[in-house]
Amino acid sequence: MKVLDLHLHPSLKPYNNNGYRRNEELNIWENVLEIKEHFKSLPRMIRMTFNETQRDSQSNLNRFLPGKTSLGFFSLHPVERGWYDLEARKRRSIRRFLLDLFLRPSHYPHLAASMSGLPYIKVLKILSRVKDGRGIDYYEKETFKEYLYIVEQSKTTGADGARFEIVSDFGHYQQVLQKKNTFGAVFSVEGGHALTNLKYNEWLYKPYEKMEPHEQVELRSATLRNVLRLKGQSPSDVFNFDPDHTPFFVTFCHMFNNFLCGHAKTFGDGKFVLPGMSDLLHQETSMNNGITPLGWEVLQSLLSRENGRRILIDVKHMSMRSRGQYYEYVANLRMEGEQVPIICSHGAANGYETNYLNRLDRNRLNKGEYFSRWSINLSNEDIRAIFESDGIIGIVPHEGRMPGSRLKKQFRKLKKKNKSRELKSEYNKLIWSNIFQMVAAVNQKQAWDMICLGSDYDGMMDPFNGYEKQDDLLVLASDLAEYLDKKPRISIYRDGLLIELELKEIRDLMFHFTAEELVEKIFSANLENFLSKYFTKGYLEKEKQENIMA
Repeated sequence: MKVLDLHLHPSLKPYNNNGYRRNEELNIWENVLEIKEHFKSLPRMIRMTFNETQRDSQSNLNRFLPGKTSLGFFSLHPVERGWYDLEARKRRSIRRFLLDLFLRPSHYPHLAASMSGLPYIKVLKILSRVKDGRGIDYYEKETFKEYLYIVEQSKTTGADGARFEIVSDFGHYQQVLQKKNTFGAVFSVEGGHALTNLKYNEWLYKPYEKMEPHEQVELRSATLRNVLRLKGQSPSDVFNFDPDHTPFFVTFCHMFNNFLCGHAKTFGDGKFVLPGMSDLLHQETSMNNGITPLGWEVLQSLLSRENGRRILIDVKHMSMRSRGQYYEYVANLRMEGEQVPIICSHGAANGYETNYLNRLDRNRLNKGEYFSRWSINLSNEDIRAIFESDGIIGIVPHEGRMPGSRLKKQFRKLKKKNKSRELKSEYNKLIWSNIFQMVAAVNQKQAWDMICLGSDYDGMMDPFNGYEKQDDLLVLASDLAEYLDKKPRISIYRDGLLIELELKEIRDLMFHFTAEELVEKIFSANLENFLSKYFTKGYLEKEKQENIMA
């Protein structure tokens, strides 16, 4: 069995630490360990808030071949400056007051270094720039440099002579499969901010529509040029990607304002006096908004085949409003004979039937719930739109994103009692419940073709215990097959209520597939099939497409 992973960040920690850690050779192959002193120096209240965030690297490449990962989508991701602006969030609340009592400015660099895995000295430089109001050219200073880092690392080898190749299309991937000790890598980009030049830090809190006209012109010019650079098509430009390395997709937004579209809420609220991330960081600018005029231009330029390879759009992190607008756009293209699949690279289900725009993401939305009900997760409406586009959804094994508060409470009890077997069983139930929610939303056999794996490893996430690392995915696959093969308990939301499916309903929704067949589809076959259709020069490039049609 093979494993293909639609979304992970193997270069984030080694690239950002490159040249900073003395007497320590860091590369993309080796494990990058957390410097524990940073986390230990934080106040206990803060440590409790972030205790389960994974801080050692998860997807260093020496884990790929032992875990039979044959292809990974390496996500280029400049860490947003909003993570480093801890003074921006000053709303009046008891939690913020207590936070300010315990969390001093001297703690900021330790917190940022611990959470992101970036080196302390680099964090200090970023914090200084943010404090002085200086911005960042995300594309030239971060996106392109991370790309070059991975290209350079592709010339190196790992344990036992392991190698990786940056594959240009599905045919190239098939060639890589025939090579010994070799796996493939495809580029993606997480966050449209990676294409922008944040000239001043204050722009982070200014929606695109409220920017001065000259600011809009400057931002538009830089961003559209960076789309061409991403495709290797900007004339005589040293910041061009190799056209064969054009990213397969771009996650259109992330966690902060990026001038392109509204993002979904991601930071959790505090409970009682214990602060949450939303008490610490300011995410509200453009949150839950729609696609901006600049966003439409960038989106169309990414999808175009007139300016190089088509780059698909990943709707993860987009607000409900933005997603709905994009679904309508794709449906109109389909009516005109243009097939554009929708990607959700690392998602989960929320169990809602529709995207109700006035439904706000608050703690009470998850209270007593099995799934996390927040809008960053997919409703049945989302799932059907992705299915109708012939798209794909990467299931993310993320304890911070998938379960509701009722299940999180159960997880904490099992961890406290060291009941690892029972905990793994609940994880397996939750993952299958998310998957069956998606299949039930479509209620067709072909629904099983749209689900794959998107681990988000090394993306500042909280993995399921026992499945923390890239080579653990093989264990997860085996455990999921075993769970479904027995008399599984699976719960989904139907008509607003959580129900446990009868065994006959489970078998009916399996559409005669065996548990082993479904696991193979999710962990490899579905993504390979998707790539065989959409990661080809015939699909991505205009000239080849015309020849095929002729």
